[in-house]
Amino acid sequence: MSAFQVRARFNHDLVTVYQGHRPDVAEASVAAGRLILPRRSAGNLWITTAFLDAMRDSEWAMKEGQHRILALNLQREGFEWILANAAPGVFDPQRYGTQAQWERAVAHSPVRIQWDQAIAVTGEPAGWLSIRLGLALDARKRFLAEFITGIEDVTPHVWSIHQLVLDGHVEDAASRLPQEHPYPLRNSLREHLGMVA
Repeated sequence: MSAFQVRARFNHDLVTVYQGHRPDVAEASVAAGRLILPRRSAGNLWITTAFLDAMRDSEWAMKEGQHRILALNLQREGFEWILANAAPGVFDPQRYGTQAQWERAVAHSPVRIQWDQAIAVTGEPAGWLSIRLGLALDARKRFLAEFITGIEDVTPHVWSIHQLVLDGHVEDAASRLPQEHPYPLRNSLREHLGMVA
């Protein structure tokens, strides 16, 4: 099994990513069918394809500012554009000959890659690294204006799964997780992302 994996819920046309938001942002976004962020919002907009990564980030929708969890459906073409325009957030000497080469790649990229230890529903390591993507500049604009095709507030589902975990019904909780599978990446994109073949 590769140490680096892009696992997601997807079909022929769409791929799902997750974000935690304030209730007012979530409600306005679901009503509009597009992500509506506060005007003061700036900087990288982080997304993950891994439901449990979003649970860790949001502390199961209990973290301040992330009390509502949104599942956003993206065009697969848009998702792959994001991946193709990403640069690693930390220097990788195996991919870049010098620090300066990496800094140049980052300066010209609208997306940052972060690889995190994937977790199981219990919070224990799952055995691979999952991808998080920070969107800025053109990537952020296109994500908000073009790539999102649907938004669902999945917070009640989050609560029900978390309650099962708290009650010790781990297998039942795991059975209710979104079905995520390795995303089919062309070889050139895998190489671009620095994934092990």
